[in-house]
Amino acid sequence: MKLSGDFFRLVSVDGQRYVIELNADHYIYGVHFPGHPVTPGVCLVQMVQELLSYTMECRLYTRSIRNVKFVSIVSPLTDARIAVVVTKLEQENGQVKVQARIEGADDSSRQFAKMSLVLEKEAF
Repeated sequence: MKLSGDFFRLVSVDGQRYVIELNADHYIYGVHFPGHPVTPGVCLVQMVQELLSYTMECRLYTRSIRNVKFVSIVSPLTDARIAVVVTKLEQENGQVKVQARIEGADDSSRQFAKMSLVLEKEAF
C-alpha cells in the first residue's frame, strides 16, 4: 500500500533529512485508535522505504528489517510534522542498506524510532 500523498506528504528534503506531514484524517488513524490516533510502526517503516524510492528514483521494497526500536508514539494530533533522517546508506548488488531515525521536525531531541533496513531494488 502506497502511503505517500495520502497518509503523509513530503514537505521538504534537505540532504538526507525529509520533513513530512501526517494526514490526521486518514482512514488508518480512524481505526488505530479512534479518538487517540497512533501511527502504526509498519507505516513508519513504509515511509522510510517510500522516501528513499523517491530520492533514488527507483522502486524499492523491504527485503528485511534488521532492527527497529520504537522510542515513543507518533500521533498526528501532537506531531503532525516529523522528520525522517537517513544516517547511513550503502548500496551493493541491488540492495540498499539503510539506517534511519524518525524525530520531531522542529525538535530533533524528540526521538520516535530508529531502524536498520535492507531494501531491494525491484527487478523489471
